[in-house]
Amino acid sequence: MKVINGKECACLAFCMCFLKQTEKVCISFFFLFLLMYPSFSFSYSANEFLAEMDEPGLCALTFDDGPSQYTGHLLDMMEQEDVKATFFVLGENALRFPEMIKREQEAGHEVASHGWSHKNLAKASEEQIRNEVVKTIEVLDRLGIKPLFFRPPYGSFTEYVEEVVTQHDMQIALWTHDSLDWKRLPKSYAALTPRQTKEHRHGVFLFHDIHKKTVNDFPRIIRELRASGCQRFVTLSEYVAHIRKQEPKIAPSFYICMLLRSLFYHSDSYKGSLNEGDALFVNKQKNRGRNVRGERLRLR
Repeated sequence: MKVINGKECACLAFCMCFLKQTEKVCISFFFLFLLMYPSFSFSYSANEFLAEMDEPGLCALTFDDGPSQYTGHLLDMMEQEDVKATFFVLGENALRFPEMIKREQEAGHEVASHGWSHKNLAKASEEQIRNEVVKTIEVLDRLGIKPLFFRPPYGSFTEYVEEVVTQHDMQIALWTHDSLDWKRLPKSYAALTPRQTKEHRHGVFLFHDIHKKTVNDFPRIIRELRASGCQRFVTLSEYVAHIRKQEPKIAPSFYICMLLRSLFYHSDSYKGSLNEGDALFVNKQKNRGRNVRGERLRLR
């Protein structure tokens, strides 16, 4: 799916307006599209992602930065515990441990992309961003894997990162609960979700399979999360499939559009009802381009 950026939207609207030969409409829509073009993608914020599920107790474990020399032991324990997870792999590590990638896939886990070398993409050039995304896709493709999700290192990304990722049929996916296992292991994994009750426990948990201490602590991770309300551990794709559909929110840009139409455009050829095309105006994202670790999850 191709991302339509702001300049393309504005130019398209301007050209369409000139066909109508209406100067005021042309100018109005030109600035309208510049105003609202960040909304031309669909996503869930963390709050929406933690909304009601159609199956209680679903939890998605995700492991970043691997595979590593410890991943095999982790896969063995996952099989014993009947746990499925999603691995956001680095391209350079996938090239180093291709047999681990194959094991992950064959065991029913999901393999997703974490870029090539853990570069902060919010500070990278456009060429570096493309290389980080494309090189990893090429390695995974040779292993028979087409990733659906991309997690930017540090949770940092720009609009251009989002565009490149979407052009390669992936969605940006962050997390809801960060274990911070790269610093120290939590005293209680149940404490990662302090605002959730046991009956409504769910979310996307972030770990790293490059740390031996995290892998060795996996039995405690599962034991404590199950005791706290996680009834089933699933891949990210399955988790997303169980999110209860929410009514879309209409962004202010939609009302601006309607106002401009009423002021300048009175043709009977335009229908003002909220239809599929108008859905482009919904769910306007804020703080784009900032470090938004754990604050929202990009999903299909």
